[in-house]
Amino acid sequence: MDKKELLKNTILSLDSDSFFELKTYFFREFFGFNFLDDSEVTQVIFAEKLYDYFEKVELRNNKDFPTLLQKYMQFLDDKVSKYIEKSPRKKNTDTEDIPRARKYYNKIIEFKKQNDINYSRLRDYSRIMFCLYAEIINQNDTITNFDYSISSLTSSKLLQSMKKSKTPKNTKNIFETKNVFFVQNKEFSFEMCNYIIATIVLFEIINHNIDGE
Repeated sequence: MDKKELLKNTILSLDSDSFFELKTYFFREFFGFNFLDDSEVTQVIFAEKLYDYFEKVELRNNKDFPTLLQKYMQFLDDKVSKYIEKSPRKKNTDTEDIPRARKYYNKIIEFKKQNDINYSRLRDYSRIMFCLYAEIINQNDTITNFDYSISSLTSSKLLQSMKKSKTPKNTKNIFETKNVFFVQNKEFSFEMCNYIIATIVLFEIINHNIDGE
């Protein structure tokens, strides 16, 4: 997947209310336009700005865009993987008792290994990771189950939690400082790029609310 496909399926697919909400959040958290008022920034202009940003991240880090997506997917994995109860829960049984959260995680993590990922697979991967992460911060603990519905995702709560270093009970170093999603003053770092991709994908997922299992 290239930059155009990502932006076409996120920024350019939003309805007007969702785009306004995203734009407001984005300009507050990241960067804006030097020569345009916020009200003048259309979806097309905003997508062009992000296209230029991703291009600069590629050039500054000598990485292509598929590599940036792989880093984004790995970053979400790092945020989630340690906090899902391992399986099986019961020993010495004929049937493995695999927690639902672990089943979904094991299935979706296979997408990270694919070299030709498209937006549909990136979206599915992100949705499950976001829902797992939302359950982690809600439970403040390791999880066995989770809510897969889009209604479980609140953009402000989820994104702000990703920027904090936090240790839920009964776990060790669950959100280590070195893994904080957003690192200030590193505009073209992988960390900031990850956070920007997470933001635009999350807003698209919430905007196109499709019930899950």
